[in-house]
Amino acid sequence: MAKLMIFTQVYENYGDAQKPHWKAKGGSEYVVKGVDECDMIDIIVDRVRGKIETDNDAFQEHIIGYRVVAD
Repeated sequence: MAKLMIFTQVYENYGDAQKPHWKAKGGSEYVVKGVDECDMIDIIVDRVRGKIETDNDAFQEHIIGYRVVAD
């Protein structure tokens, strides 16, 4: 077995909804354990995307990459 590492980028809005001023503020790493290196990795990422990504007037977090690594 292996684990899937998902990497995100976070942005914060220092302005408001009418005049946004987005600034990158790092990101996070999420781990999905117990995956096999297979063709279904894209499907797994799509299934967890809704639990990871956020997009509103003040805060955004988006998946920017992922890879499978040894457990």
